[in-house]
Amino acid sequence: MICVRVIQANNLDNKDYFTKSDPFVIIKFANQQKETTIQMNTLNPSFNETFKFQIPKDLDLTKEYLEFEVYDYDRMKDNDFIGKAFVPVTSFMYDKTPQLVDVFLEGSIEGTLSVSLFIEGLKEEKTIHLEDDIEKYTIVTNFKQQ
Repeated sequence: MICVRVIQANNLDNKDYFTKSDPFVIIKFANQQKETTIQMNTLNPSFNETFKFQIPKDLDLTKEYLEFEVYDYDRMKDNDFIGKAFVPVTSFMYDKTPQLVDVFLEGSIEGTLSVSLFIEGLKEEKTIHLEDDIEKYTIVTNFKQQ
Protein backbone atom coordinates (compact mmCIF):
# COMPACT_ATOMS: atom_id res chain seq x y z
CA MET A 1 0.00 0.00 0.00
CA ILE A 2 1.33 3.44 -0.90
CA CYS A 3 0.75 6.03 1.82
CA VAL A 4 0.64 9.63 0.65
CA ARG A 5 0.37 12.57 3.01
CA VAL A 6 -0.30 15.86 1.25
CA ILE A 7 1.21 18.38 3.64
CA GLN A 8 1.04 21.80 2.01
CA ALA A 9 1.51 23.88 -1.10
CA ASN A 10 3.35 27.19 -1.35
CA ASN A 11 3.44 30.17 -3.71
CA LEU A 12 0.54 28.94 -5.84
CA ASP A 13 -0.51 31.05 -8.80
CA ASN A 14 -3.64 33.09 -8.11
CA LYS A 15 -6.43 32.07 -10.50
CA ASP A 16 -9.19 34.27 -9.04
CA TYR A 17 -9.81 37.95 -9.80
CA PHE A 18 -11.18 39.38 -6.55
CA THR A 19 -9.95 36.87 -3.96
CA LYS A 20 -7.21 34.29 -3.68
CA SER A 21 -7.44 30.78 -5.14
CA ASP A 22 -9.30 27.95 -3.42
CA PRO A 23 -6.82 25.11 -4.02
CA PHE A 24 -7.20 21.36 -3.78
CA VAL A 25 -4.99 18.47 -4.91
CA ILE A 26 -5.89 15.41 -6.98
CA ILE A 27 -3.54 12.43 -6.49
CA LYS A 28 -3.41 9.63 -9.09
CA PHE A 29 -1.75 6.22 -8.98
CA ALA A 30 -2.44 3.04 -11.00
CA ASN A 31 -5.98 3.98 -12.13
CA GLN A 32 -6.89 5.21 -8.64
CA GLN A 33 -7.66 8.80 -7.76
CA LYS A 34 -8.08 10.67 -4.46
CA GLU A 35 -8.45 14.35 -3.67
CA THR A 36 -7.88 16.69 -0.76
CA THR A 37 -10.42 19.03 0.72
CA ILE A 38 -10.64 22.53 -0.72
CA GLN A 39 -8.69 25.20 1.15
CA MET A 40 -10.48 28.50 0.73
CA ASN A 41 -8.89 31.83 -0.21
CA THR A 42 -5.18 30.96 0.09
CA LEU A 43 -2.07 30.63 -2.05
CA ASN A 44 -0.23 28.68 0.70
CA PRO A 45 -2.71 25.97 1.74
CA SER A 46 -2.05 23.52 4.54
CA PHE A 47 -3.74 20.17 3.85
CA ASN A 48 -2.21 17.57 6.20
CA GLU A 49 -4.34 14.80 4.69
CA THR A 50 -3.31 11.16 4.29
CA PHE A 51 -4.40 8.81 1.52
CA LYS A 52 -3.69 5.13 0.83
CA PHE A 53 -3.44 3.54 -2.59
CA GLN A 54 -3.62 -0.19 -3.24
CA ILE A 55 -0.75 -1.64 -5.24
CA PRO A 56 -2.18 -3.93 -7.92
CA LYS A 57 -0.71 -7.41 -7.92
CA ASP A 58 2.10 -7.89 -10.43
CA LEU A 59 2.54 -4.13 -10.95
CA ASP A 60 6.16 -3.23 -11.69
CA LEU A 61 6.69 -0.37 -9.24
CA THR A 62 9.98 0.60 -10.88
CA LYS A 63 7.96 1.93 -13.84
CA GLU A 64 5.25 3.70 -11.87
CA TYR A 65 4.82 7.22 -10.54
CA LEU A 66 2.41 9.30 -8.48
CA GLU A 67 0.77 12.23 -10.22
CA PHE A 68 -0.29 15.35 -8.31
CA GLU A 69 -2.54 17.96 -9.91
CA VAL A 70 -3.41 21.21 -8.15
CA TYR A 71 -6.58 23.10 -9.05
CA ASP A 72 -8.41 26.23 -7.98
CA TYR A 73 -11.99 25.32 -7.09
CA ASP A 74 -14.64 27.38 -8.86
CA ARG A 75 -18.29 27.05 -7.95
CA MET A 76 -19.81 28.49 -11.13
CA LYS A 77 -17.38 27.27 -13.81
CA ASP A 78 -14.72 24.64 -14.45
CA ASN A 79 -11.92 24.43 -11.90
CA ASP A 80 -8.75 26.26 -12.93
CA PHE A 81 -5.56 24.24 -13.37
CA ILE A 82 -2.68 25.56 -11.21
CA GLY A 83 0.05 22.96 -11.79
CA LYS A 84 1.09 19.32 -11.65
CA ALA A 85 4.00 17.16 -10.56
CA PHE A 86 5.13 13.57 -11.03
CA VAL A 87 7.04 11.56 -8.42
CA PRO A 88 8.57 8.20 -9.47
CA VAL A 89 7.81 5.41 -7.01
CA THR A 90 11.49 4.44 -7.15
CA SER A 91 12.37 7.74 -5.44
CA PHE A 92 10.91 6.43 -2.17
CA MET A 93 10.25 2.69 -2.51
CA TYR A 94 13.54 1.62 -0.97
CA ASP A 95 13.17 3.80 2.14
CA LYS A 96 12.15 2.26 5.44
CA THR A 97 10.51 5.45 6.75
CA PRO A 98 8.23 8.08 5.19
CA GLN A 99 10.13 10.47 2.93
CA LEU A 100 9.38 14.20 2.73
CA VAL A 101 9.37 15.31 -0.90
CA ASP A 102 9.09 18.89 -2.16
CA VAL A 103 8.23 19.20 -5.84
CA PHE A 104 7.87 22.15 -8.19
CA LEU A 105 4.54 22.30 -9.97
CA GLU A 106 4.80 22.20 -13.76
CA GLY A 107 2.65 24.93 -15.28
CA SER A 108 3.06 27.16 -12.24
CA ILE A 109 5.41 30.12 -11.88
CA GLU A 110 6.73 29.37 -8.37
CA GLY A 111 4.29 26.83 -6.92
CA THR A 112 5.56 23.91 -4.87
CA LEU A 113 3.91 20.95 -3.17
CA SER A 114 5.17 19.15 -0.05
CA VAL A 115 4.21 15.51 0.43
CA SER A 116 5.31 12.58 2.56
CA LEU A 117 5.55 9.20 0.79
CA PHE A 118 5.92 5.66 2.07
CA ILE A 119 5.21 2.12 0.93
CA GLU A 120 3.59 0.04 3.66
CA GLY A 121 3.99 -3.73 3.68
CA LEU A 122 6.51 -4.02 0.86
CA LYS A 123 8.60 -7.17 1.07
CA GLU A 124 12.01 -7.48 -0.51
CA GLU A 125 12.73 -10.78 -2.22
CA LYS A 126 16.16 -11.75 -3.53
CA THR A 127 16.75 -14.37 -6.16
CA ILE A 128 20.24 -15.70 -6.89
CA HIS A 129 21.06 -16.97 -10.38
CA LEU A 130 24.12 -19.24 -10.61
CA GLU A 131 26.15 -19.77 -13.78
CA ASP A 132 28.31 -22.80 -14.65
CA ASP A 133 29.03 -23.73 -11.02
CA ILE A 134 31.63 -20.96 -10.95
CA GLU A 135 31.56 -18.15 -8.44
CA LYS A 136 29.69 -15.94 -10.85
CA TYR A 137 26.17 -15.07 -9.81
CA THR A 138 23.58 -12.34 -10.10
CA ILE A 139 21.27 -11.13 -7.36
CA VAL A 140 17.90 -9.87 -8.55
CA THR A 141 15.86 -7.86 -6.05
CA ASN A 142 12.09 -7.75 -6.43
CA PHE A 143 9.67 -5.85 -4.25
CA LYS A 144 6.24 -7.33 -3.69
CA GLN A 145 3.24 -6.30 -1.66
CA GLN A 146 2.81 -8.56 1.36
